[in-house]
Amino acid sequence: MVHRLTTAVWILFLLLLMVYNPSQANPVDQAKKLSAEGLELARKNRIDEAIDKFNHSLEMNPRDGETYVHLANAYLQISNLDAAEVACQQAKLFLPEMAEVYATMSQIFHRRGELEAAKREYEQAIRLDSNVAEYHYDLANVYHSLGQFGAAKKEYLATLDLSPKSPLVYHNLGEIYHLEGKLDQAIEAYQKSLSYSNDDQNTKKRLNEVIQKKQEQIGKEILRNQLAIVHDPDNAQKYRKLALSYYRTRQLEEAIKSLQVALYLEPNSEQIRYDLENVLQQKKNALEEVLTDRLERIELEPRNPEYHHDLGLIYFNQDNLTEAEKHFRLALESNSNLSIVWLSLGKLLKKTKERTAARQALQRCIRLDPSSPDTYQHLGLLEKTDDNFDLAIHHLLKAKSILRSNQQIYNLHSSAKFRNQLAVVHFHLGETYHHQKKLKDAMTAYHTAIRLKPDYVLAYLRLADIYRNIGNDGSSLSFYNRFLKLASPRQQLDTEVRRVSEILKQ
Repeated sequence: MVHRLTTAVWILFLLLLMVYNPSQANPVDQAKKLSAEGLELARKNRIDEAIDKFNHSLEMNPRDGETYVHLANAYLQISNLDAAEVACQQAKLFLPEMAEVYATMSQIFHRRGELEAAKREYEQAIRLDSNVAEYHYDLANVYHSLGQFGAAKKEYLATLDLSPKSPLVYHNLGEIYHLEGKLDQAIEAYQKSLSYSNDDQNTKKRLNEVIQKKQEQIGKEILRNQLAIVHDPDNAQKYRKLALSYYRTRQLEEAIKSLQVALYLEPNSEQIRYDLENVLQQKKNALEEVLTDRLERIELEPRNPEYHHDLGLIYFNQDNLTEAEKHFRLALESNSNLSIVWLSLGKLLKKTKERTAARQALQRCIRLDPSSPDTYQHLGLLEKTDDNFDLAIHHLLKAKSILRSNQQIYNLHSSAKFRNQLAVVHFHLGETYHHQKKLKDAMTAYHTAIRLKPDYVLAYLRLADIYRNIGNDGSSLSFYNRFLKLASPRQQLDTEVRRVSEILKQ
């Protein structure tokens, strides 16, 4: 009897094991398993299946706050914002101190365009956990959209403290600096963004726009400073301001010339002397740095034409014309089709008065690159020196035409460098017409040079000479006096200053 009872108990026990489901005894564990499966599906972008898993999990454990967060994020991915908000509100009930809950709710409000509500949720998320870069970045974007740029910058910078190599953050900082008119900082931010993502075309476009705007801004500033000098030519500080404007565009030669005039006017100014020494040293350091670099590179690539050309330019700038010519010719031995090298060689030969060779080099440059205004300009000056005035005018007008075309294509209206180059072309056109006795054409060209570059000293002298020649004594006297005021601090014009002083005594 006992044996039969024991056998029956064992059979009943085995039957119970067969129908027993452990998950029914532990629904929390089963819910967690379903939630984990949902996360895996979400990672595979199978969002609808993931949502089903999360909902099934919550049926088994309706107090699981983390699964509500996962569900809310899944609904966000398919843009079901209402369902996402319901899930997020449930998550808040069970996890009121969890930063991710508030960050998720922020994204819901952000996507709806409810920026103030999104801002409050992001701020709460950061109060609960300030070490998540994404929270700071998303809050910065909300501030940015609200036009609260100061707060946005603070959050973007906080993002960079946690994630310092984020191109998007630097790009957005560049946008804010751009809107605030802080162009230097905008350029720096865009460049930093590109250092981490060099193929971002939008950032490249914005950087180019800001650089162009900066050039226009400085170009207008240079023009204002030039006009200020014309009205007050004995004021050293105005020359210093002009020099600093040139310096900001890296036109160091022009900056040095203006500071030298300023120091002549105020020889005891420590500030001006410091500025001049600083710019001279920067120029020297830059040349020496490039010189050292190119000499090292040439050791590795002795026939690289680019390195030889760079060396030639450095030696040319240092007035070491023998070494400059040697490297220009070495560059051409490696590649005879480099128009820029023929231009550099032509300028050098023109300076050493080897005019036939200079002309040949410049003509070779034009054959290779017929759109180079510099080449036509230097050919024009060469022909003017040789009294080939018709040919000089032809080349100078060609240079002017290309410059004007470039002005329209590249929007260079306010570029100081462009205005200066065009002023030089007009001045030499004026001198050539002057030699041909075409006085009306010469006057027009000189006036244009002054309009482009108001402190173009010699243009005032040439106009004064023409007015004197045609008997317009009033205009002649006015332009001679303007010339004297501008020329007196410039020692290289002493001969012209003495000539004009003698004329005015008569």
